[in-house]
Amino acid sequence: MDDKQIIFEPVNQYEKVYKDQHSENVKNYFEELVKRAGVNEEVNAQTVQAINLQKKKIGEIESKLGKKRGLKTFLIVLIVLLFLAAGFFIYDLIQGQAFPPIVGILTIIFGIGGAIALIFVIVKKINPKIKNFQALLNKERELLETLISTAWSQVRALNDLFDWSMPGELIEKTVPLLDFDPYFNAQRADYMANKYGLDENLGIDYSIEFVQSGQIFGNPFLLLRTLNHNLATKVYTGTLTITWTETIRVNNKTQVVTRTQTLTASVTKPCPYYRDENYVVYCNDAAPNLSFSRKPSKANSLNDKEIERYVRRNEDDLIKMTQKAIKKGQSFQAMSNAEFELLFGALDRDKEIEYRLLFTPLAQREILNVIKDKKSGFGDDFNFVKRKQVNYIIPEHLQSFDMDGSPDNYIHYDLKTIRINFNKYNNDYFRHFYFAMAPLLAIPLYQQHKPLEYIYKDVYPQKLASYEHEAHVNAFDINQLRHPDSRTRNVLKTKVIGHDENLDQIEVTAYGYQTFERTDYIMMHGGDGRTHRVPVNWVEYIPVNKQSQVYIKVDDELDRPKFNNSIKTSEGWVNNLERLFGDQSSPVVRGKTISFLGERSFSHDDNILLDKIIKLKD
Repeated sequence: MDDKQIIFEPVNQYEKVYKDQHSENVKNYFEELVKRAGVNEEVNAQTVQAINLQKKKIGEIESKLGKKRGLKTFLIVLIVLLFLAAGFFIYDLIQGQAFPPIVGILTIIFGIGGAIALIFVIVKKINPKIKNFQALLNKERELLETLISTAWSQVRALNDLFDWSMPGELIEKTVPLLDFDPYFNAQRADYMANKYGLDENLGIDYSIEFVQSGQIFGNPFLLLRTLNHNLATKVYTGTLTITWTETIRVNNKTQVVTRTQTLTASVTKPCPYYRDENYVVYCNDAAPNLSFSRKPSKANSLNDKEIERYVRRNEDDLIKMTQKAIKKGQSFQAMSNAEFELLFGALDRDKEIEYRLLFTPLAQREILNVIKDKKSGFGDDFNFVKRKQVNYIIPEHLQSFDMDGSPDNYIHYDLKTIRINFNKYNNDYFRHFYFAMAPLLAIPLYQQHKPLEYIYKDVYPQKLASYEHEAHVNAFDINQLRHPDSRTRNVLKTKVIGHDENLDQIEVTAYGYQTFERTDYIMMHGGDGRTHRVPVNWVEYIPVNKQSQVYIKVDDELDRPKFNNSIKTSEGWVNNLERLFGDQSSPVVRGKTISFLGERSFSHDDNILLDKIIKLKD
């Protein structure tokens, strides 16, 4: 327990301890990976330098080639103009000689002769140079591809070591209090549902794109990214320009004038909307009956003096709210700390005693530090919703950051670039995650309170939680899962249709929309006194869906680099995978799990064979 110290001052401890400590941990972790992979940094640097020089050389050749092609285009235009000039004067001589004959004859001779000379220059001089430059360019590009391929091979062993779990492992090393799971299993999901009332079924309009589970002293948390869908309406507009003539009198004279009017019409039609949302779910049975919600305050746009003035102007409202609550028999009673009440703003709380138990003077102080901090963290950018034992933190800063920890964030052929990307991404990841958790860490009771029971059941009808299933299928190429007629984003929902030891057989339904271009004609009265049909183009969305089968295998001893390399180089393993899963058998490997698209039912014997494939046994 000694290595899992409670965080009493999240902002202060981040700035004075965790920030630099995590940076050092990330740095050392990466250098250990480089050492383990056996990458020769000096040789790779030389190759990358050669690549950069080669790119510069290619750029110079492309510039010269572009100039030659530009010159050729200019000469072709000039040739056309010369022929046109000659043709014009030939026509002039035949028809009527608007110009003196000598001018026409000289122009014809010069035009035709000049055009022929320029054609000769293009054919004999410029085209060969363009051809030579193109051949040289192709040769240099082939050399560049060879160099890049060599660089990739030099760092392949390092790139193969990268895994989705690394950001979590590094955070655990820096802050042992935050304990990450290798995957979100059915046991933790059942625990969160039965003990805390977390609803694992978000409904057909939500799909889990990413999930990371973990715990703080037995209190479980989830980091989630969801795809949210809702069917609303969209206004489409169309226009029609009409003209007509009117006879008017000006200064006793009759004039005919032309009038123009643009008629604008609109229609409202159903339209699907999609958005991604990142947030934290934290379960804790401290203050188990309390519910409240709060939104970001004005603190982010105010300095300290402006905050003081804001509090002074509004603290009387808290007294009025308290008096009103007493008259209505409600439990609300404003705290003496008006700054906390107004900036945190959880004024809809329903259990005053539990609220005060949760937000002690220390918790109030630290919450305010989180809200007002703009140096270490992100200030007051978070929504905080508590529904009894389930807490939701929805920070704005998480919405624009990729939290899934994919190795794609730093995989490259240049070791120097990999090092920069790895260090930057993992330090940014820690800052974003830590300050998403900071409003929770600022409440000491949420760390001090440990659940009485922390015992999971032994047998479950599935290995992974439904959230994890959805996160896995969202990692597939959507073109493999969506309906062929779907033209929108797809919400993926899963259900378990089979289970065998560490393997879940999942049915995936991809919900999308087929689109059709439509036109409505709206009757509108114009200034000409007539009725006109104004066209309005719109899109009709027709729901479509498709079912697919996915198999998700869990193996806590999975050696992902070794597995990937063997699958890529072993024809026998590829044939076995195709026999098990059909020709869509390319696996998606994430952490200690492997997912496959399948085409048939899966037996226990098939699972045994898959175990052998994963463990690379005969």
